[in-house]
Amino acid sequence: MDEIRLQRVDEKKNMRRFYIIRRDWQLSLFGGKTLTLIHGRIGRWSVQKTVWLGDATTLQKRVDSIVKARRNHHYTEE
Repeated sequence: MDEIRLQRVDEKKNMRRFYIIRRDWQLSLFGGKTLTLIHGRIGRWSVQKTVWLGDATTLQKRVDSIVKARRNHHYTEE
């Protein structure tokens, strides 16, 4: 499993958020690859979502687009 951890802390806006992207390289029941997304406020409950993707190429494109979007919103790697 490969994991990317991003966070955004802005004390002026009372913002403390995190975003974790996990590439699960194991096969799912239906074949393909899975991607687990976890996000929320630091120190609070989080939301977890698992997305099924057809192959490793699609998975990597999805990870790249998510990381790019988070960085555009001022998230940085931990």
